[in-house]
Amino acid sequence: CDYPESNKGTALKDFRVSQLSCNTALLLVTIGVALLVSTVTVTALCMYFDLPWYLRMVCQWTQTRRRARNIPLEELQRTLHFHAFISYSEHDSAWVKNELVPCLEKEDIKICLHERNFVPGKSIVENIINCIEKSYKSIFVLSPNFVQSEWCHYELYFAHHNLFH
Repeated sequence: CDYPESNKGTALKDFRVSQLSCNTALLLVTIGVALLVSTVTVTALCMYFDLPWYLRMVCQWTQTRRRARNIPLEELQRTLHFHAFISYSEHDSAWVKNELVPCLEKEDIKICLHERNFVPGKSIVENIINCIEKSYKSIFVLSPNFVQSEWCHYELYFAHHNLFH
């Protein structure tokens, strides 16, 4: 053999070619199986890590930012229905409902709580964004439970971005 370079000088009787390089059907089946296994693995990982949910959240957040950019400041201020949106962990709900909310509402402060102001049928992310947009301020009840709550992190994230937009 003179070519390929890696087989130069090999006697023809000792030259071996793999089944995969000679059989086109076997090559196509091997590539197909590899692609199928890769696709199934990527899909399973996406579902395990909630990738579709994150994509919907980013899409809704982007739509909200675009909508906010096209609305004049005066009109945005007219859409404010609440003085404050309260974000807290469910583990702290007794204190929020029995202590914080009555104290604030006694001072004629309109409070937005997810139990009474979220719109049924809308996604949680969309409700969070809408409630934060309709509130002048956001109040966060920080506790160890809050830090461990994934939903509280999203509320903090959206409120933070709302502050700068």
